[in-house]
Amino acid sequence: MQGDPDLRRSELLRGALIGGGALLAGGGAVAGLAKLAEAAPSAEQDTRILSVLLGLEYVQQALYEQALDHGALTGDLQEFAGVAHEHERVHVDTLRRLLGANAKDPAPVAFGEATTDPGVFAEAAALIEDLSVDGYNGQVANLTPRARAESARVVSVDARHAAWVRTIADRDPAPAAVDRGLPAEEVARALEDAGFLDGGAP
Repeated sequence: MQGDPDLRRSELLRGALIGGGALLAGGGAVAGLAKLAEAAPSAEQDTRILSVLLGLEYVQQALYEQALDHGALTGDLQEFAGVAHEHERVHVDTLRRLLGANAKDPAPVAFGEATTDPGVFAEAAALIEDLSVDGYNGQVANLTPRARAESARVVSVDARHAAWVRTIADRDPAPAAVDRGLPAEEVARALEDAGFLDGGAP
């Protein structure tokens, strides 16, 4: 099935993850980033941006870990989930290292059938990886040089994850010639619309 580059990711997330919910990085990181005004890169801005990206990585890591634990995946999907889970663990460690004492621990997540139904899992994995890529692309230029360089190394792998799982699901691995970067408020809205967020203040 060909992917539609014009289809809003928030709509796709709602369809694939109906009934799922999550709290990201303490519950308020994404909402806090949505308030981020355009400004010159700074340590404070790094913390706000990296906190949201860490929340996205936590969700990816948890999705793969829970799907593997449930034992519903086989073949190519099982291989993908195993490899991607290890990658996401490194991504989480990378962002936690950049954030230092500002790094928040993951909060509870719930994915509904995405961890027990292979088809729903494949859709969920592709969509959350796409959202991660869009989130990084939209914010990486606002980071200081060290954080920007480390984030670029992470997002390139998330993009490979997205193409890999799309291929397994018989979807177009590269539906657009150029990826767009999502503004922070759209990342927050997509997660909220999907039921990932459970409110909370920064």
